[in-house]
Amino acid sequence: MPQADHSDEFLRVWPSRTIEKQWWSPLYGDLDTPAGWESQAPGDAFITREIKRLRP
Repeated sequence: MPQADHSDEFLRVWPSRTIEKQWWSPLYGDLDTPAGWESQAPGDAFITREIKRLRP
């Protein structure tokens, strides 16, 4: 069964404890980062606000 691409969803994720360089979601478990996506470094409030403003 192919893995679903959740790139169109707003998910709260945390670093996976079992697979390096992947993410964990309470809804879906371990997830791959969608192609072309990057993680936003913490600390830049302006960029964080803009990302949240643009989400559906």
